[in-house]
Amino acid sequence: MNYFKLQVFCKLCERKKGAIVAKELDITPSTVSFHIQSLENELGLQLFYRKSGHFILTKQGEVVHRYAQRIIHLQEELMYFAQTSQQGTRGMFRLGVSGLANQIFLPEIIHQFSTAYPQIRLSVVSDTSPEIEKLIASFQLDYGILIGSPKKHPDLIYEKLGTDQLKLVFGTQHVFAQKATISKADILNQTILFHEKQSSSKSVLEQWLDYPIKELNGIELDSITSMKKVLEYGQTIAFISELLVQDELANNKLATRNLPEIGLTRTIYLVKNKAFFDDAINLNFKTLLGELMANPRLTQGANTSLKP
Repeated sequence: MNYFKLQVFCKLCERKKGAIVAKELDITPSTVSFHIQSLENELGLQLFYRKSGHFILTKQGEVVHRYAQRIIHLQEELMYFAQTSQQGTRGMFRLGVSGLANQIFLPEIIHQFSTAYPQIRLSVVSDTSPEIEKLIASFQLDYGILIGSPKKHPDLIYEKLGTDQLKLVFGTQHVFAQKATISKADILNQTILFHEKQSSSKSVLEQWLDYPIKELNGIELDSITSMKKVLEYGQTIAFISELLVQDELANNKLATRNLPEIGLTRTIYLVKNKAFFDDAINLNFKTLLGELMANPRLTQGANTSLKP
C-alpha cells in the first residue's frame, strides 16, 4: 500500500476539502481525488461521502483512518530509528569484556557511554577471553575488550589499545617492604596469591620466573578485592595490574617494587569480527574508548595507543 496515498487520505480526513489538501501537499485537487479513489478500490470500501465539495468519512472510513494513522506513525518511527541509527545516537551496542578489563574499564565505559548516548541500549557480557572471542566470532557481540594473550581467532581483528603492567605487590608489613632489591629466588620462596580466572597473568608470570606455576606455593582467590585485603596482612605477595591497586598504593595500604629485569606486560586489545560492519554506533563507541584510554586518571600505569 502506497504510503503517500495514506498521507493524502489522513489529510483529507482532517481538512474535509480536496482543494485544501492539494495546497498543503503541493499537488492538484484531481491528484487528491485519484489517490482516494485508488485507495477505495484497493480496499473495496467506500471511505467518504461526497457532498458539495466536502468529504465526510463513512463508518468504514473512520476505522480505516485509525489504521492509517497507526501506519503513518510507525513509518515515522521507522524513519526516525533509521536516521538516529545512522547518526549513532539510538540503537543497541553489545560489548564483551574479559574479567580484568571488566574491573578496570567497565565502570567508566558504562558511565561515559550512557551519559553521551542515553538512547542507546548497552548490553555487556563479562567472561573469559576465549568465551568473548567465541561470541564475537558468532556475531553475538559487536566489540570485545581483552587483556592478555588471546589465541587470535582467524575470524577476528585484534587492535592494540595499549599494554598493562603487572606489578609485584605486597603489604607494607611484608618483609619485602624492607628490601632494596628483590630477586626471582626471593619470589619463589613466598606464598603467591593468584586470581583463579586470570590465566593470562599466570602464563606471563610462569614465563618470567621460568618455573611451573603449579609447583609454587600459591593460593587462588576468585576476587581481586579479597586478594588486596589478604595482601594487607603482610604474609603474601601477588602480581596484579597496576591499574587495580592505584588507590591502595596511594594510601600506603600496599607497596610495590620495581624489578628492572621484569617483563610482566600484557596487551590490551579491542576485538571485532572481520565481517562486521562498523556502523555509527560502533564508531561512536570507538571514539569514546579512545578518549577514555587517553585519560591518565583511568590508565595511569598502562601504555595506550588507540587515539580518538
